[in-house]
Amino acid sequence: MNPGEQKTSVVIERIYAQFTHLRAEENTTSYSGCFEAAFEMKYDNVYCHFIQQRKGVINNIPYILGAFGHVCNSLGFPPLCCLVVNKETGQCSEGVITSKEVPEKERPEFAEKVDRPATYACNDYPQPGTQKAQDFLNLVLQHLREKGMARE
Repeated sequence: MNPGEQKTSVVIERIYAQFTHLRAEENTTSYSGCFEAAFEMKYDNVYCHFIQQRKGVINNIPYILGAFGHVCNSLGFPPLCCLVVNKETGQCSEGVITSKEVPEKERPEFAEKVDRPATYACNDYPQPGTQKAQDFLNLVLQHLREKGMARE
């Protein structure tokens, strides 16, 4: 199925499962790795618009990561989006959502040195498959709906 036609609720559920796995291993993934987990298909450059922030692209990975970051911050969790890095640089993008307001140029370093270790150490994220996890994912989906970036 075309990634743009996937239900956004399924996409964010798969990304959350990936985040849970990455946290347990204290590891990161790339944007293309996030794409592969989200859509259960191999990444190909023909899908580059799903990993680059472009308005109007439903199921766009950066918008989804931002929604996760905003929801984590609103609930007092370290932002899970700091687990996704650029394959070449090994760092988050300057647009990453961080737990504190920092200048955009400083965000990748802040995400790596402050938020990522806090994410690994935090045991309060809801367990996948629970009602708390579903409530969490519904908040992520609601954030995307408000931006007009969800497929129902």
